Amino acid sequence: MKSSRMKKVLSATVALMMIGASLPLAANAAGFDWSGFAGGFGTTGNENIGSDAGNGGNAQSGLNAKIKNDMPTTVPGGVEQSSRCKVENKTYYCKYTGKNKKCNVILPPNYTSSKKYPVMFVLHGIMGSENDMVSGMGVQELMTGLMASGKAEEFIVVTPNMFTSKTMNGPSGINEETCKEYDNFLYDVTESLLPFIKENYSVKEGRENTAITGFSMGGREAIYCGLMRPDVFGYVGGACPAPGITPGQDSFMVHPGCMQESEMKFRNVGPEPEVFMITGGTNDGVVGTFPQQYSTILTRNGVNHVYQSIPGGGHDANSVKPHLYTFMRYAFKGDGSGTSSGETHDDPPVITNPDENGWYFHCGFESTADGFTGRGSASVTTSNSTAYAGSKSLYVSGRQSAWNGASYSLDSSTFKAGNAYSFSAMVSYLEGDSTDKFHFTMQYTDGSGTTNYTKIATETVSKGKWVQLANKNFTIPAGASNVQIYVETDSSTTSFYVDEVIGAPAGTTIGESGGSNPQQPSGNTYPTNIKVNYNTQYHQIQFTWNAVPNAQNYGIAVYLAGKWRVQTQSISSSATSYVTPKNLTPGMSYKVAIAAKVNGKWDSANAIKNAVSVTVR
Repeated sequence: MKSSRMKKVLSATVALMMIGASLPLAANAAGFDWSGFAGGFGTTGNENIGSDAGNGGNAQSGLNAKIKNDMPTTVPGGVEQSSRCKVENKTYYCKYTGKNKKCNVILPPNYTSSKKYPVMFVLHGIMGSENDMVSGMGVQELMTGLMASGKAEEFIVVTPNMFTSKTMNGPSGINEETCKEYDNFLYDVTESLLPFIKENYSVKEGRENTAITGFSMGGREAIYCGLMRPDVFGYVGGACPAPGITPGQDSFMVHPGCMQESEMKFRNVGPEPEVFMITGGTNDGVVGTFPQQYSTILTRNGVNHVYQSIPGGGHDANSVKPHLYTFMRYAFKGDGSGTSSGETHDDPPVITNPDENGWYFHCGFESTADGFTGRGSASVTTSNSTAYAGSKSLYVSGRQSAWNGASYSLDSSTFKAGNAYSFSAMVSYLEGDSTDKFHFTMQYTDGSGTTNYTKIATETVSKGKWVQLANKNFTIPAGASNVQIYVETDSSTTSFYVDEVIGAPAGTTIGESGGSNPQQPSGNTYPTNIKVNYNTQYHQIQFTWNAVPNAQNYGIAVYLAGKWRVQTQSISSSATSYVTPKNLTPGMSYKVAIAAKVNGKWDSANAIKNAVSVTVR
């Protein structure tokens, strides 16, 4: 059979499979093999795989430009070696779904907890699981060979199960509902999975030490996560990425898109990634030319990236392995500066990372110790013996002195010396005397290098009861560094439980129910009477508000991917309205906060409290 005829037969076969896949079948539907979608469709073996790469993309400088001249379309002989990696299957708690999920952690051959490693997330195809990228795509073999030769940094690979749904246990087929649940992986990886990896493995912090790539639907989600959170991922890739990031149509369905084509650029939350690499095969009968279309859109939008074309490459390892070979060699080798993806500001941002509740951090201990460690001889672990909220709390045991307790390090980029904050922790104990005195304490290093201690709150607790330790206006001493908060007893060594530890802006009353009620300042220092108007023709939104006395500027922030993100903070004090850019994505919902700068300060807490929810029309 001639090659052209063979290709037509294969294309027709794949098209029929796509039509079948668009039906709402269960992931393990009888009589239909879904494995091809997760693991790829093989090429015939007659294609001329590995000729000209087609130096696509618009990269002119940095690592992307170097990759354009160093991206072979086949993996050189001898690079792949028998795996000497260790694979650990883990279960973690996903905050977004409220359920446990699984992932595999692939440790480099010489992994030791005494050294810290970068982390790379490698994502599977649609209908797949955390196991699909562990073998068959060369991940372990490339890791072993590239690290042994010194051509790649030593790093940890995480292969998660991307499907992230509050209501579904698995995909219902290749349809819009399923795709939306895969898109929710953005929240899982940033809010739950990455913190879990940091908690349980010896990893380096920061975007410059965090990479993400994937195959097919995993390529789509890796690119989507990278575009939305360049502050988290410093290296972004996608092999044979599936359609749906922008609106389009294929044999499966009409894709509404996660964003419009004009919006396919990095969000203004941090520098652009050091590496942004997309790979597509010219004989890919599943995603077709969508990978190249993404590159065209990115070029039009001025986004620095590189596009690798694999001549004859299919929706399989023939396209994936060359992508991983290059991506792994260049990951974690940037200078950390990246390229600015948005305007810079002389003033501090409107919102400095409070979440949708108005909190800077919240430790609920439902799956991990949430960053808490034991002090002295004490050990900490999650426990379902008792809990103030949810089903678990932090159990503190093995204490040999009263100061042995549970400790948490504060992020110095949020918690500044000389500034006031609100802190709260719930404590209880089940054995020992009928009452016991507990302290919520801060440890810090002063300017002379001396370690100091100061009490945040003290309460007497009755056995078997939960009591709150709270101070809504506690000032971190001036000049303090290496700041930690911890819970201890006054004199006993009884084991105890901690739950619902929260840090928030000063003045926030954190109720025993876990709710917060930021105290209103004297005078009006934040916009009120916020009204929303919609323009359905141009898909825009207008916000109006009452003027704030003595306002210097107004600012707008949007709650995205678990954090408040500044959109603008330079609205004139004489203006009381703001209109969004045109062509927002219809159906997308956002939470928007409007703040005022009065006497040189932004009232972030009340701006968040009065945030409005909108849906683009």
